[in-house]
Amino acid sequence: MEEDIKQLRSLKRNDEFKEAFQRLCLNKSLSFEQKEFLLKCAILFFKQYDSDKRFSSYFKIGYYIILKYSLTYNKYQPLYDISMQLGFYPIVEFLLRKELLKLNTKNIIIDAFAYSLFKKEYEIEKGYIESLEQNDSRKNIINFNGNEIAYVAPTSYGKSSLIKDYIRINRPNKVAVIVPTKSLLIQTYLDLKELSTDYKLVLHDEMYSKEPKFIGILTQERATRLLNSNKRNFYDVLFVDEAHNIFKRDSRSYILARLIQLNFKRNNNQKIIYLSPLIGSVQNLKLKKTLQGEISVKTVNHDFKGFELFYFNNNRSYFFDKFSGEEFAIDSQIEYFDYIKINSELKNFCYQNKPKTIELFADELYNNLDQLIVENLEINKIISVLRKEVHKDFKLIKYLK
Repeated sequence: MEEDIKQLRSLKRNDEFKEAFQRLCLNKSLSFEQKEFLLKCAILFFKQYDSDKRFSSYFKIGYYIILKYSLTYNKYQPLYDISMQLGFYPIVEFLLRKELLKLNTKNIIIDAFAYSLFKKEYEIEKGYIESLEQNDSRKNIINFNGNEIAYVAPTSYGKSSLIKDYIRINRPNKVAVIVPTKSLLIQTYLDLKELSTDYKLVLHDEMYSKEPKFIGILTQERATRLLNSNKRNFYDVLFVDEAHNIFKRDSRSYILARLIQLNFKRNNNQKIIYLSPLIGSVQNLKLKKTLQGEISVKTVNHDFKGFELFYFNNNRSYFFDKFSGEEFAIDSQIEYFDYIKINSELKNFCYQNKPKTIELFADELYNNLDQLIVENLEINKIISVLRKEVHKDFKLIKYLK
């Protein structure tokens, strides 16, 4: 266990912190003194992280306290202040645009100047603002002169924007964006569609007709088939999305590795940009047959999105404190499907890992929900397709309704 995590786990022995932090996590009321105490603790956590960047868990708990406090009590000044200091400009822009805080009269000129400055510098598309780390990483990758670089960042941190900007500025002729599944092809295609005036967009190896400039949005299988269709085919640049998949020991990871090696054989000056939220040791991506030097790394270390963990066990629900490893009971005895109904929102995700258990769960959920049919245009379209393509009495149709 990392040293900073060990020290955070010891906080559960501090009754004052444990009581206040647990109440914050569970959205319970806090006294003024408890709020002040937690905010001071957050500042101390940030200072500890500043003194030693290896203590990343201190940063995470400090930021969680600020974020949770602001959202729970609708007091956004702490979140605004820390976001300005950390370069979390999307949050700053959101808070100001939604008028969620009143700017201090004394600082309003400074704040207005800072706002206009970061809008000019960090708004790369209308309505899309980068964080300081995103902006720095994007510029470094676009201007990178080496052969291999990895961009390690949480999901939704400007991947498609990075690809578009790299292509616009560097103007490579033959580009392949390797996506792991067919389901991601169309989404990536839509993201890059505006480049189609300069490049032919290719979604399948059979769409390629020896165009001198093209962007292939392809799975590793299709990208490999395109190379195999002609010994003269090669890519100038490979964007490998979800690059951590190369670590898997399955047939698709071997195809991806073979694609990189085959393209290197045709073009030993190939450029590879690995994109992933998960890679720990980037140098492990290096393939023995494509030794092009060290892989440079650009990492977004700080995620300004927060998450909380809840789980349900033995007819009780719990909040899991990821910092101390403790569980805070939320509900007394409650049936599983009652728990689902009480906590349901507009979007819910119930995970099962086998088709058979998915169907069994869907049937139980159907039988435990109120039988209220709500007309929904999108769902009706899906039902229509199922009736036509599968069977008019396909039993999953009633679940969708």
